[in-house]
Amino acid sequence: MVSLPDNAVVARALDNLDPLIVIDFFLSETAERADVVLPGSVWCEDEGTTTNLEGRVIKINQAADTPAEAKRDWEIVCELAGRLGRGQFFGFHTSRDIFDELRRASKGGIADYAGITWEKIDRQSGVFWPCKAEDDPGTPHLITERFPHKDGLARFHPIVYTGRRRAKRNLSSTPHHRTRGVPLPGSAALVRAGLSHRRALVRHIRAVHAGAEGSSCAADQFRHPDRAHTCLPCASGRRISTAGPG
Repeated sequence: MVSLPDNAVVARALDNLDPLIVIDFFLSETAERADVVLPGSVWCEDEGTTTNLEGRVIKINQAADTPAEAKRDWEIVCELAGRLGRGQFFGFHTSRDIFDELRRASKGGIADYAGITWEKIDRQSGVFWPCKAEDDPGTPHLITERFPHKDGLARFHPIVYTGRRRAKRNLSSTPHHRTRGVPLPGSAALVRAGLSHRRALVRHIRAVHAGAEGSSCAADQFRHPDRAHTCLPCASGRRISTAGPG
């Protein structure tokens, strides 16, 4: 709901889902539309890898535990698979097990991870795919001699601008477009806020299901402190007080 350009299309698609189940660490715009929200983890609460836009695979080390009853995202998926009778296809015990399956599944493909190991990532400060074997250092420059077409040439496709609005220009006459949905005052502040409100959200869900009165959904208040809301994750329909974060 934040990063995709046409929010109206995304909203309609999400609203047509029955049910919509979301794993998130606070009530994001997508989670607010969900029937059920499962408290998941943030990047610093798990161990694994991520691949940036240049194709470099880097390692993420766990720096904190998940709070309260929150679980790491892959643990939630595996547990759901087991309860749905498909646990034999999700027999992962660590995030490294999942990465090793990716290595096997991608072997021989364009984005070949077969030769990438966590140890190699640490030694090289990242590994570029494709990396076809463990003695292969990776491919920092994917295209050096030819493009992946039979003739080795690139393909260029002209795009005709048909929009009604023109790009605004700044003082240096450089065209730029305004993009909606950029988090302010900054991603670091957003992450800190998300962590604190995710913990409050977990506490609230537990309190509501235990029958406690006067619990408040701090994650919802963080977005709209001026009005009352219905807490979607617990699906209780109870109106939530906005007197202050719980």
